[in-house]
Amino acid sequence: VDTGVVLWSIREQRNMALHPFPPRLRLTNTVQQTPEVLVRQICRDTTGRIWVATSKGLAIIYPQTAQIQLFSHNSSDERSLTTSDIKAIYQDRSGVMWIGETVYGLHKYAPLQYKFQLYRHNPFNIQSISNSYIRGITEDKQGNIWVGTQFGGVNMLDRKTGLWKRFRYDSTRADGITS
Repeated sequence: VDTGVVLWSIREQRNMALHPFPPRLRLTNTVQQTPEVLVRQICRDTTGRIWVATSKGLAIIYPQTAQIQLFSHNSSDERSLTTSDIKAIYQDRSGVMWIGETVYGLHKYAPLQYKFQLYRHNPFNIQSISNSYIRGITEDKQGNIWVGTQFGGVNMLDRKTGLWKRFRYDSTRADGITS
């Protein structure tokens, strides 16, 4: 598609979303989805860039210039992603991008620093994120980051203290979350 990025549902065999490009823009090189590459989530940031989470890394599409920047794990670069299997993307109100992986945790990416900061589960620290398999990310009105994990419940990062609070299903508590 040369008019935008299309999210295609394999299960439903139909287009689910279209992130259109500005008029008169055509991409000169496109990234083809193959059976080996799964597009998991698409996010348009406040500058108009389109972030694409895939099973093989993170792609950023710059519609104004028709350029594509790819991020994947690079074992020789400590600032790179810790894995290329990306599950979730979210941009908070301050412009920080949050990238959830399926293995190592949650990355905070500050675009001006070109650096990924990793939050991962530490079994010896109850104030760390409860599980490193990230399923979803959002932000509340107070600016706290909320993260859903695989089998670890929901976590809230208090941006003022930098500490995580965990919320898990507990059948003995009436005020707990449900599974």
